[in-house]
Amino acid sequence: MAQAYQVRIRAAALENLKQARQDLRRQLGTAQVGAKLESLTPQEAGELANTLLTFLDCVDSVITRAKPVE
Repeated sequence: MAQAYQVRIRAAALENLKQARQDLRRQLGTAQVGAKLESLTPQEAGELANTLLTFLDCVDSVITRAKPVE
């Protein structure tokens, strides 16, 4: 049977996660992402990598708060 988890986060953490997701979507777009990635300059690729790392940090801060529901 699958285990259920509960996550409690503050409003600021949720807003940080939403903002990081929005920043990624702004940089990548929502269509033809592969073509977009291939056309990035080294500077744009570096900015995208930093945005992705920020997003992963936000996700990690949420995931580490997950607690099994009893």
